[in-house]
Amino acid sequence: MSLVIEGYELNVLSVIDDNPANRDTVRGEIEDLGIDAYPLTGPFFSENEAFEAIYAHSQAVICDHHLSHHDYARFSGAKLVATCYDRHFPAVLVTRWTTDIIEDIRPIRHKIPALLTPRELTENVDHLEKVLRECMQEVFLGKFSKRRKPWQTLVRIDDIDISTKTVLLVIPAWDGNKGGNGIKIPMQSFDKSILHMVNPGVRFFAHVNLGAEKIEDVYIKDFQFRG
Repeated sequence: MSLVIEGYELNVLSVIDDNPANRDTVRGEIEDLGIDAYPLTGPFFSENEAFEAIYAHSQAVICDHHLSHHDYARFSGAKLVATCYDRHFPAVLVTRWTTDIIEDIRPIRHKIPALLTPRELTENVDHLEKVLRECMQEVFLGKFSKRRKPWQTLVRIDDIDISTKTVLLVIPAWDGNKGGNGIKIPMQSFDKSILHMVNPGVRFFAHVNLGAEKIEDVYIKDFQFRG
């Protein structure tokens, strides 16, 4: 069986997870959609190696974030999903996310079109289909959902933590920031050519998905300083 989305046929969905029991669970959820699942057992030594295995067997992938157990992979699921995105291949990231995880993946969050918790993945098969549909529309057609569409907007540096090399950023136009709480990003998010301008109170333009409803879904990229 298959799932047809915007003219693209999805017959097989790969599963990347370092836990065999979890791979079986996800396999069941995928098969409930009427799609074949292809759990990949690893090990993988690079994102490119994993991508080639995924591409050879499927048209999309569901990927857990933590992949280091049992020497399954030497990279994170977020980095693999970003690699898939660069190659126009649909990928969904699954993680029991924490603030630290979200801050860690924020620099590549724009390349992660779908982020689910394990509970979200398993409790509602219709939700999984909806997420796959949005993911494929973005990757194949460049059609962004409201929560993913990037808008150029003004952002302000609120504070800098030199010890952790992070920046606290305020996005006035994002509804979730109306309470005044900032979003922490690594300083490496800024291009080296403008890094010397990163100081408290300085404003930049950046592309932000202002339709994001939750802080874990916000991405910020393409910083520009216009003087």
